[in-house]
Amino acid sequence: MFRYTRWSDAGWRALALRLVKRGLTVVTTGGADPQERAYLDALWAGSSVERLDGRLDWRELTAFLRGAALSVGADTSVTHLAAAAGSPTGALFGPT
Repeated sequence: MFRYTRWSDAGWRALALRLVKRGLTVVTTGGADPQERAYLDALWAGSSVERLDGRLDWRELTAFLRGAALSVGADTSVTHLAAAAGSPTGALFGPT
């Protein structure tokens, strides 16, 4: 959502590819905001990433994260929620 906290697009794509090569299913979440969705459309075009943008409410998102083998995200509320839900969590910070 906040451009200044974004990790590089190439970094996200490389990470997703490495996780898939390790046999993991990569699922992304995001907001329903049209600008965010456009960014995610461009980021994940042509990839095998499953997307749940704007489809989960907070309760569903919490349950989803609780069951995740791994959660990786930027410095967002969802990354903090993943850690609080007990998912092994990695946080990636952009240039700020």
